Amino acid sequence: MPQMPRQAPQRPCAFVKKTHETYNRLPVGLDSLYNSYHYVALSDLRLPNVVRAVQEKKPYLTPGEVAELLMVTPMTIRRWVNQGDLLARTTAGGHRRFLKRDVVRFARERGLTLSPDEGDSLRVLIIDDNDAFARFLADALTALPNPVEIETANDGFGAGLRVRDFHPHVVLLDLMMPQVNGFDACREIKQDPSTSSVDVVALTGYYTEENARRAKECGASACLAKPVKFRSLLAALGLAYSDAELESAGLLDLDL
Repeated sequence: MPQMPRQAPQRPCAFVKKTHETYNRLPVGLDSLYNSYHYVALSDLRLPNVVRAVQEKKPYLTPGEVAELLMVTPMTIRRWVNQGDLLARTTAGGHRRFLKRDVVRFARERGLTLSPDEGDSLRVLIIDDNDAFARFLADALTALPNPVEIETANDGFGAGLRVRDFHPHVVLLDLMMPQVNGFDACREIKQDPSTSSVDVVALTGYYTEENARRAKECGASACLAKPVKFRSLLAALGLAYSDAELESAGLLDLDL
C-alpha cells in the first residue's frame, strides 16, 4: 500500500507559507523544527522560494538583513553582537536571528538611521507653514512610480510628537516658520532618542551658507534652497529615477 502523505499541522507559520508539498519534503524529525523555528532547507532548489513573498511579515531578521536595515556591514553587526551591544537570538542550528523591535530600539539609542524596509513605503513628513507649497510637494512625491506615504504639518510646534506619531523615515523641514522655527524643531527631533534616527532635510527660501551650516549643526543631513529642484530633493531622499520614469509621471525638470 502506498504511503499516505503526512498532513501539515494547522498551526500557522509566520515565516514560511505552509503548503502540503513543502511540508512533505521535510525529512521525518524536522517537522517539529518547521513548526517551532519556521525552518526550511533553502538549499533544496526544488522548494519554492516562499520566503521572499512573506519576508516583511516574519518576526525576526537575519544578520544580513539587519546590516542592510542599519546601512552597515555584516562585520559591524557581528562586532556589536560580540560586544553585547545588539541583542541576538540563536536558533537550534546555531544561526543568529534578531527581533525587529530590538534592532529598532538599538538604532534609536545609537542615533542610527534605518533604511526603509523592503516592500515598505517611504514615509515623509513635510513641515512647512506654506500650505500651498506643502500640498504641491506632497502631490509630487505621491506621483512617483514607487509609493511615498506623506503627512503634512504647517508649523514646527510639537515636531517631535508628530514624528513619534507618524514614524517617518524623512522629515522635510522648512527653516523659517513662525513660533517654532525649523532650527529648533530639527534640534528637538535629533536630540530625542526615540526620534533621533529620523533623517531631517532642511528647506529654506532664505538659503545662505550660514543657514545651511546651522541646520546641519542641528542635525539636518542636507539643506536645500527654495525653489527646490526635484532632482536634488530625490537625491536627498535617497531616491533615483530615470528621465523616462519622471517624464511618464509628469515630474521631469520640476522645480518646487
